[in-house]
Parts: sequence; C-alpha cells; structure tokens
Amino acid sequence: MILGLSIAAFTKLHVAISLIGIVSGLVVLYGMLGAQRMPGWTALFFVTTVLSGLTGFMFPAVTITPAAIF
Repeated sequence: MILGLSIAAFTKLHVAISLIGIVSGLVVLYGMLGAQRMPGWTALFFVTTVLSGLTGFMFPAVTITPAAIF
C-alpha cells in the first residue's frame, strides 16, 4: 500500500495527475503561441508536473533503473 491506497488505486491516481498535467501543458503551450499569459493554467501545470514526479518515485522499486538515477 502507498499512502493508504492499493497499488492499482495509486497507479490510477498517478495517471490521472499525469494526464491533467499533459492537458494543462497543452493549454499553456497554446497560450504561449498566442502570446497570452495564463497564470492559473501555468500554476496547474507546474503543480501537476511536480506531483506526477513525486508520485512516480513512490512506486516500489526492486532494482535501480535509469529513471531513478536521472
């Protein structure tokens, strides 16, 4: 169990956070191409990107992988 969730539930949470980060990143990119500031979307992108990285390192690892090194 991770944070009181089963591995399957934690994986779904991690994937949901990652997908929100990807979508918000695309919205921010669209705004950048149109020279528009989007502080709310940018903050959402930043928070979900950080959370995605943090939750990714919480998965149980048996061996050291290149992803864990970098």
